[in-house]
Amino acid sequence: MFFPRRPQAGLSTLEDIASSSGGQEIQGAGELGGQQFGAAFTAKAMTAESRSEPGAVVAFLEGCYPMAVMFNTATGAWTSAQAQAAIAAADRTNVFRALEGLPGQTEVPVVVESAKALGDAIGKVASSAGRALVQSSVAPMCADMRLVDVSRSPAVPVDIYEAATKTSPDHLLIVAPFLGQKDSKPEICCDGILANGELVFSAFSEKARVASEPPYEDLRIVTSDDLDPGVREAARDVAAQLAAKLGVRNCVFHAEFWVTGNGPQLSDFMTRPGGGLIPEMVKAKWGVDLRAAHVYASFAMADELARIAREAKTAPEQVAIGSLYSAPGKTAMMLGNDERATLAEDKRVIAYSVVSEFSNSAVGSNDSRGALCVRGGDSAGAVAALDDIAARFGLV
Repeated sequence: MFFPRRPQAGLSTLEDIASSSGGQEIQGAGELGGQQFGAAFTAKAMTAESRSEPGAVVAFLEGCYPMAVMFNTATGAWTSAQAQAAIAAADRTNVFRALEGLPGQTEVPVVVESAKALGDAIGKVASSAGRALVQSSVAPMCADMRLVDVSRSPAVPVDIYEAATKTSPDHLLIVAPFLGQKDSKPEICCDGILANGELVFSAFSEKARVASEPPYEDLRIVTSDDLDPGVREAARDVAAQLAAKLGVRNCVFHAEFWVTGNGPQLSDFMTRPGGGLIPEMVKAKWGVDLRAAHVYASFAMADELARIAREAKTAPEQVAIGSLYSAPGKTAMMLGNDERATLAEDKRVIAYSVVSEFSNSAVGSNDSRGALCVRGGDSAGAVAALDDIAARFGLV
């Protein structure tokens, strides 16, 4: 989104910030090359404010960060340090390299640059998992995965490396241990806010279900009040230390962890709100609009980040979100006006999105039909409510 002027202080939702500061979506912002360049400078031409208070492009996806850096540095909205931090956090290879040396992070993804390094990395992974996931450093973390049985093939042949790097122009790969929900182990998410380098808000949820085949899409995520306090504190520490190593001081972040006998092990980290309906889940459970905080973070308004964190109020009910796919052997119902009205009347439903004609085949995923965010009395009840509503429409 493009915000032509600094947002007004004291606002708590993205809608209010966009309304007060003229924020608007930039069409084609996620596309590459010339279109990205053109979108940025179209936004620049729209700026009517004084150069003493330049507007800014706020990126909500990693693919949009190059455009945001280009525009925001050109107008002076970002310092070189802010730009470098934004790019560093958007590159997963930087993230996993920064993990090296962090206390307790021994079962985490590894960056490799050659066939030999890939073999060494899988050998390292073998100490904590019987299998490893090999994936491109450029493709989304959920895509283009290759599962390797390290107990049978501890040394990775050159042909596997060459095949994997076909979708990674920089010939960098990520090797991750096969852990978490896909291996029937606990996996958690931490969504938080950093202000002036201090972690001022954190919200935890658990992955309740993931797909059984690559790329292991998250199917159900649910909030929980029962997570071990020690695990929470350790995860918060890792996220804060990692952000500091990346040079990030003001941000919204989404982090994911495998929970092992060695504590929470970071598996993903991004300095933006989590994808899908994660922001709606956090807002419903804790009353914090992460998208609003993300805009303030892009303008380095640390006081506003701290204020939003102070406004957090925990609701007694739990909240579940789910990505929805066509059930095997069933025809998924398209949501017309009657179906939408049914969802609107269901008091359990907080938010939903519908994908009528869409294919994830380009990244190797199943066809997504939409997403749901619902409430329930406890974690199990929230997931059950989501499953019940999804089943009505032939979805899982």
